[in-house]
Amino acid sequence: MLYLKAANQADAEAEFDALTHLPSEHGFTNVYAGMSREIFMTTGLAQLLNNPTGINLPNGYVPETDFFLWSDDHIVGLFKVRHYLTPALRHGAGHIGYAILPAFRGRGYANQGLALAIQEARQIIHEDEIYLSVHRNNPASLAVQLKNGAVITGENGEEYFTRIKL
Repeated sequence: MLYLKAANQADAEAEFDALTHLPSEHGFTNVYAGMSREIFMTTGLAQLLNNPTGINLPNGYVPETDFFLWSDDHIVGLFKVRHYLTPALRHGAGHIGYAILPAFRGRGYANQGLALAIQEARQIIHEDEIYLSVHRNNPASLAVQLKNGAVITGENGEEYFTRIKL
């Protein structure tokens, strides 16, 4: 069974393991990559848990809910749903950022996970559409967005910008 579960204290060990194996690539940033277990458990986890409320966010960040994508009892990916956009996010990363752990890619998890993240976003985002972006060198992710109802609304040298109506 595939489902999203917000970051939480009870799953801290599994969340740490997943985050340390999730690379920053194709525009997806993982600030927890390379973090030691001790630092994650003392400060990193607290930040994950505070992200939805906006407590102690770094400058330029907005509240976001970090949802881990679970397949039965294993984390296979991460979906970040930003609650609102700054001008930089509106013309950049958008509302949802996501990545699938390398060991689980090519199995349809991104497509199903984005569909679940869109359902969650409907409860969080108070706008008419979800903004996303995808690096031009990541055609698989662009295909995932298009399969989930996105339309390309613009592009630059590095990215396509897509929107999904809510």
